[in-house]
Amino acid sequence: MSDATEFERERLKLIKELDLLNAPPKPAYEATIKLAKRISGLPLNMITVIDHDRCWLLAKDGTDMEFMSKSQSICAEAVRLKKPLLVKDLTKDPRISDFPIVTDGGIRFYYGVPIFIKDNFPIGTLCMVDTEPQDLDEERQEGIQHLAQQVGNVIDLQQHQVELKKLNEQLLSEIKVRQATEAELLSAQNSLEERVLVRTNELVDHKDQLQAIYDNIPSGVAVVVEGEVAFSNPAFYRLSGHKQDSPLSVSTLIHGDDLERFESYTRDAKGACEVQDEIRVVHASGEVRWADLRGRHTNFLGKPAFMAVLHDLTAVRQAELERERLHAKLERAQKLESLGALAGGIAHDFNNFLTGILGNTKLVLRSVPEDSDQCLKLKKIEKGANRAAQLCRQMLAYAGRGRFELETLCLSETVTEIATLLEVSLPKKAHLEFNLERPLPHILADSSQVGQVVMNLLTNASDALEDEPGTISVTTGCRFFDRKDLANTYLSGNTAPGEYVYLEVQDTGCGMAPEVLQRVFDPFFTTKEPGRGFGMATVLGIVRSHNGAVVAQSELGEGSRVCVLFPVAPSEMQEATPEENLEIIEDIYGAILVADDEQDIRELYHEILEDAGFEVLSASDGAEAVAMFRTHQSRLSAVILDLSMPKMGGEEVFQEIRSLDKTIRILISSGYDPTELTSGTLGTDVLAFIKKPFDPDEVVATLQDALKIPKKL
Repeated sequence: MSDATEFERERLKLIKELDLLNAPPKPAYEATIKLAKRISGLPLNMITVIDHDRCWLLAKDGTDMEFMSKSQSICAEAVRLKKPLLVKDLTKDPRISDFPIVTDGGIRFYYGVPIFIKDNFPIGTLCMVDTEPQDLDEERQEGIQHLAQQVGNVIDLQQHQVELKKLNEQLLSEIKVRQATEAELLSAQNSLEERVLVRTNELVDHKDQLQAIYDNIPSGVAVVVEGEVAFSNPAFYRLSGHKQDSPLSVSTLIHGDDLERFESYTRDAKGACEVQDEIRVVHASGEVRWADLRGRHTNFLGKPAFMAVLHDLTAVRQAELERERLHAKLERAQKLESLGALAGGIAHDFNNFLTGILGNTKLVLRSVPEDSDQCLKLKKIEKGANRAAQLCRQMLAYAGRGRFELETLCLSETVTEIATLLEVSLPKKAHLEFNLERPLPHILADSSQVGQVVMNLLTNASDALEDEPGTISVTTGCRFFDRKDLANTYLSGNTAPGEYVYLEVQDTGCGMAPEVLQRVFDPFFTTKEPGRGFGMATVLGIVRSHNGAVVAQSELGEGSRVCVLFPVAPSEMQEATPEENLEIIEDIYGAILVADDEQDIRELYHEILEDAGFEVLSASDGAEAVAMFRTHQSRLSAVILDLSMPKMGGEEVFQEIRSLDKTIRILISSGYDPTELTSGTLGTDVLAFIKKPFDPDEVVATLQDALKIPKKL
């Protein structure tokens, strides 16, 4: 069998497994079509899936068609080629010119981008057509290719969900087998207990023989007469924890919430009517245990009695609760991961957009009189863009990809500084109580981000008081947290047992209902006025980025308690190695190579750096950047690399350029956290970092400072 045939079989198998053609319409597809239409400006846009004989329209805008023959589909050609297909005039393409959609349908233009899943399997296309010959510029083509990639990512995620569903079905099957086995065991137990009860009625006058039987039954058996335990076996005393033959009453043994129901069973003398229920037994130690109750009425020494057989279900109940807790924890982790990835991706893309807006606004402001109307409007644009950039920073913090500058700091000192600033802005009726441990082990953290955590927690606690008199208690300390302690925290999957410095904020406010507490860390969720709700989500993201954990507890009307944990900083910090063999560069100007896949940002770099006296060369992707460096290496003073680029990513380009010239000054530009650079393959070799969105003056200053740094020989 040829490789092409095997590839097609695997592709069709994936389409069938995903069940794309029978799945309900997805909002993400419709949103993609609308965005594709905005980018292309064409009237007909579609997402197609190509199976063995048809081209199905999974989502469309501008047509009512549901499918067409695969042999007459241009999309099938794009899938076969595994690359974008652009045909400016279909009537001039011999492969397609005789297709009915061309000859009869009047279609003249086609651009389709294959949608890949599992990295290299094209299942269909994101395409657009027109009745007039057209052309798409490179920027719009790249935009549509990016959208097609996002559709593939959505379908990949759907495939993961299908696989998870299969695993769940397998687990459910195993559970059913286990339940069937348990049912058989329970049936056998019921049969045994039935025989015991029948035999007990027959042998009521033979106490010694009855006692011998009871002594060998694993379940607890008790005969209740007038609310007192008149007779019982050793297993019952093991279940209750009391000493054998000690007087026991029902009111002492049965949990208060189940007592009335149990007493109704003992009073309801309906002959041989059997009782079956689950009740809670209070152990002598105070522990509450669950028990399966099987009982019926009988006579004991001539008095009406109730015989109860109790089988300990505590271990089963605990296992069920643990399974439910782990399931909820898994769902919460998946939700956080999905929302974090979404928030981080959106914030990164918006930072690119904002870079062009803020940078160009700054440049225009230089040439506009300060007292003009245009200057006022430009400053409003700048202000709005800065607010959007702040929102992006919050989203990156929630995604765990905020910008951090790590240092060793004392949490108690940070709390004191922030609380002093906030104390004047908090309501007068809010009374702050501090219990700050000193000295306190240091943590390795970003002081501004930790300050944001403290500020958000205190603000949230203040809001919970709802203008009523109340107390906000702020406590810091350090202790060892074991696996059991960490099991009930948020983000506990990334935290290991050890010493943690903690900050606890507790208020006497209104508290939260369980359903509200479940969503307290969701972004934009709030019980207050619209437009809020990112504070606690930001707290969660910051703590996650510092490898910490969060505990949130609250009861309606009883106030709330939030505790955040930070790992204790390593006791020894690595000292910087003195630089040797340094060459001083006196000329801080020269040619600069800029690599960024966004054309607006490249143009902005050109204008900023050329105004500062630099010569600028630019590359639109990683491969082009390496090629240009090879050509112009001798006259380049520095390289500015974007981390996220097509063909070759920023890290790969960095290593390639560094292998060609170990002395070249390389600066990294990204909307993500610069601390990620030192955690990846770049290590500590990055000379400087330009955070998007950037200020033009800061770019020039950063580059000039970098060029003044002595060069390693």
